[in-house]
Amino acid sequence: MSEVLLLIGTMVFLLIIRTPIAFGMIIAAWVTFMAINHPVFSNPAYLSRLSFYAVDMFALLAVPFFLLAGDLVQFGLAERLIRWVQSIIGFIRGALGAVAVLSSLMFGAISGSMMATIAAIGPMMMPEMEKSGYTKKSAAALITASGFLGILIPPSIPSLIYATIAGLSVAELFIATVVPGFILASGYLVINYVLVGRKLPAPQVTRIYTARGLKEFGQASRTAVPILLMPIIVLGGIYSGIFTPTEAGVVAVVYGLVLGLVLKMWKSSELTKVFLQSARTTAVVLFLVAFAAPLGRIFSVLKVPDIIATFITGITADPYGVVLIVSFVIFIMGMFLDTNAIILITIPVFAPLVASVGFDPLHYAALTVVNLGIGCITPPFGFGLFMGARVAGLKVHELIPSLLPYLLWCIITLLLVLFIPQISLWLPSILL
Repeated sequence: MSEVLLLIGTMVFLLIIRTPIAFGMIIAAWVTFMAINHPVFSNPAYLSRLSFYAVDMFALLAVPFFLLAGDLVQFGLAERLIRWVQSIIGFIRGALGAVAVLSSLMFGAISGSMMATIAAIGPMMMPEMEKSGYTKKSAAALITASGFLGILIPPSIPSLIYATIAGLSVAELFIATVVPGFILASGYLVINYVLVGRKLPAPQVTRIYTARGLKEFGQASRTAVPILLMPIIVLGGIYSGIFTPTEAGVVAVVYGLVLGLVLKMWKSSELTKVFLQSARTTAVVLFLVAFAAPLGRIFSVLKVPDIIATFITGITADPYGVVLIVSFVIFIMGMFLDTNAIILITIPVFAPLVASVGFDPLHYAALTVVNLGIGCITPPFGFGLFMGARVAGLKVHELIPSLLPYLLWCIITLLLVLFIPQISLWLPSILL
């Protein structure tokens, strides 16, 4: 038990002094290994082997490829998607809020990242929403909440990492979060209309059902549809068995390169910047994967999963009760830590526990991805919350009151996903 306390204490101390999460995990693991006083554990080469084998997996090659594909099409992409959505629903009261939600939904199908979605859609939509009558706070709250959709609509980087580490089907987990994503988006549309949209004057824009509106829709479609074909090609190839998720990442990169050159979304001289940005993001993700491996090993050696399982099952043996407690812990962690770090820390601890009480692993995985997204936009230190505030030029505490209705809907959706398994399991059972 003393080694467990040493491990937790070291990690908490390192996080307090703002040590990067990846290095905090490897240092805490090394200190605890030394305290165990076993020749194998005190050998630095053993830690190196654990880290090397953690990233030496073919499935993880999909991470840099999907990140690069998202970066390739990010330049000029958000504006085209927004223009296309606006050509369809722009005449509805509060339409720009709905445009922000639906554009985030579609951009998530390309980027797979919450931060990228907020960073791409926010600067485009914020000025236009303010001109149409939205306050800066209400616009920023909606865009921040909608960024969450970026990790629910496949391909999703957190889902890819979770499925790879937990030994689940990447394709199944990708599709398991789609229905929760659409439920969230639908709720956002209703909240936006009730709180803001219905109070605004009807926009003076061309209706799509007029001749001019159809012409504008056709012009917007010429550039938007080729972009929207990217996730269709990638996901269609995965689910039809034509290629693996890793190969799908390569296809996405090639398609993004060709599309960018044809649509002139960026100059070829900007490719260096795009590749460097993707390389940095990939390095961060894979550092987390590599340095979390020794931490997972120490959890196993110290029987941390067994200790936690005994404690939680001592409170309740009901599968839903166990998962509710686990979900609450993950929700709290999501307010303070990076999404990928939480996945890597909690899989060795909680995945065996929920499986031991008979809870479906795929259902739990989908629930966890939804939960982590909520944590990212939850005060006090949600990463998405800070990104949304920065894009809007607000302080975090100024954004929180307007965000609360959307957070409430997120929590309701999380409970629906927990207690109605078919929300996450129905679509995979049909398509796969």
